Amino acid sequence: MNPPKQPHLHILLVEDSPVQALVLRRMLETMFSGTHRLSHVTLLSGALELLHRERVDLVLCDLCLPDSYGFDTFYRVHQECPETPVIVLTSLDDESIAVQSVREGAQDYLFKGQVDAPLLTRSILYAVERNRALVELRNQVLKDELTSLYNRRGFLMLAEHSAQMARRLGRSAQLIFLDLDGLKQINDTYGHTEGDAALLEFGEILKQSFRNSDIIARLGGDEFAIMMVVEGGTDDLATTRLQHGLEYANATRQRRYRLSASMGVITFDSERTLEAQLAEADAVMYAQKRAQKQAGLVQQGLANAGITGPGAAPVPGEA
Repeated sequence: MNPPKQPHLHILLVEDSPVQALVLRRMLETMFSGTHRLSHVTLLSGALELLHRERVDLVLCDLCLPDSYGFDTFYRVHQECPETPVIVLTSLDDESIAVQSVREGAQDYLFKGQVDAPLLTRSILYAVERNRALVELRNQVLKDELTSLYNRRGFLMLAEHSAQMARRLGRSAQLIFLDLDGLKQINDTYGHTEGDAALLEFGEILKQSFRNSDIIARLGGDEFAIMMVVEGGTDDLATTRLQHGLEYANATRQRRYRLSASMGVITFDSERTLEAQLAEADAVMYAQKRAQKQAGLVQQGLANAGITGPGAAPVPGEA
């Protein structure tokens, strides 16, 4: 049988059995000779590290690994790369878990010991093509045209789904509401083209600050939201990265204004609606913005009165 012409693919094989890995490697070499790159890891931790570091076109993932077992294995991989197709490798005893994985986003599942080269090839090509069509359709319906982040519809759908999966696995979720400060002033002073540029830049900073698995959205205008699943109760690293990203952009970009954002963070409560908690996070954000504004007015008043000291704004003209 002549190998079919195939697209170049970077395939990640997550399999701890040396025998199974060798069999699958030889099948892939036969059917995708010269048109694929194979990365092989034996642990979930190694898979997550590689997915975070490199672009992968498809994941072949064993559900039972030394550091992870069952549906949680698929969930962690899918959370790390939600737009990458995953084919689950399973035994007959784990078919129910494999079916659950497909319901939650896996493209297919294959039984170990029953896979031959044509079946593996067909499954891979169908998975890649189906996923490509789904991603394209989802982008048309669920993505913001300007920033390519999710829009409100996409956020409400995907954040709810992410929160449900987190609850099943006993994890917490954080909901973050953000407001890009001063967008109206940017639009009024420099024009809407510059305002769009500010929104685009802020969207890119958000993408760099948060993980691929976090649901990042522009809800409309200057309002953004993020849903992130966390291992413990909270995760402050992403918000710290965001602040550093804004500071770096302001220091290195040649523009006539500074980018800043106000933020409200709450722990997601699965017993309440997502819309209600968006409103709560919004209220937390506005309370923070009012406090910052009042603090700024106090400091300006002290500066105008010539009062300096720790926390006081410098008097104009002083060093």
